[in-house]
Amino acid sequence: MVVVDRLTAPRLDRYDDFVAECHRRWPQYLRVVSGILRGLTPNLLRTASPHPDGFVKLAIGPPGWVADGQVRLHFWLPGRTPSQQPHSHPWHLGSLALAGVYHEHQPTLLAVDSGCLRKFEVSYLPGQDVRADVRPVGAQTYRSEPGELLATEEGTAHFLPAGPVHMSAPDGSGGITLAVTSPRFADHAYFYGDRGMLDLGSVGQDDIEAIMALARGARGSLY
Repeated sequence: MVVVDRLTAPRLDRYDDFVAECHRRWPQYLRVVSGILRGLTPNLLRTASPHPDGFVKLAIGPPGWVADGQVRLHFWLPGRTPSQQPHSHPWHLGSLALAGVYHEHQPTLLAVDSGCLRKFEVSYLPGQDVRADVRPVGAQTYRSEPGELLATEEGTAHFLPAGPVHMSAPDGSGGITLAVTSPRFADHAYFYGDRGMLDLGSVGQDDIEAIMALARGARGSLY
């Protein structure tokens, strides 16, 4: 992890306060992020965490992790097929698009007899950024209707309060977002899919080269 003492997440419970504080902090965050992207190295990226939604996560700032709120860079990989799993977060989320376009659905989940999705609960250890368990919730199956596609253009921000189910939908062209989370309000969240969808895979050499190219392309808009 890159340790940057100046980058801390807003520790605010009210969603409107969290959004306002993120807007206030974007310039500060961007000054630091531009330096991180200038100094980005393959070795640093090997410490990042791949996510089944199609991005690589690099946490930046002091080690508070998601229990206290977090600031991180998400590198959306060109050509990476996301898991397309609807899921919720137990924290508020703000995403500022630094390169490319961030796409998201807020789907409708329909309980059906022949659905291909099941509901799972992900639980965390209290006060820690560690999954304690993943377990199915009931025997009901679901079908997901994606709903409206939300597109956040480069230089603009998207926010989501804690609780609602959403689904990332990258278009395959790649991008970078600066993600900020509030403190975690609960020790559990939900996703709809298959337990195997939580397999994070690994960061390969092709992924690293793609991220380095994304970072070079983003730098001009950050200085």
